[in-house]
Amino acid sequence: MRALVTGASRGIGLELARGLAARGAHVVATSTGGGVADSDLAWDEVDVTDPGAIKALSARHDEPLDLLVCNAGVYLDKLHELETGFPPDLW
Repeated sequence: MRALVTGASRGIGLELARGLAARGAHVVATSTGGGVADSDLAWDEVDVTDPGAIKALSARHDEPLDLLVCNAGVYLDKLHELETGFPPDLW
């Protein structure tokens, strides 16, 4: 199985990537700036908010995928106060 996990530099994405690799999958794990040392994962850098970066990622990995885990996200609420800092457009 070939899998690609975006947002795999920490947390849920990292554990999903590690779990897939432990089950024998070839895993490409992505982050915006390098990954953690893990010999079972192939790391690649991609900014998921940049369509050109996504296209370049696709060109670098031209073999078909069996699984795509879209775990990457953007943190729009940085520096907002919990009580007043979450206008409707952030949701």
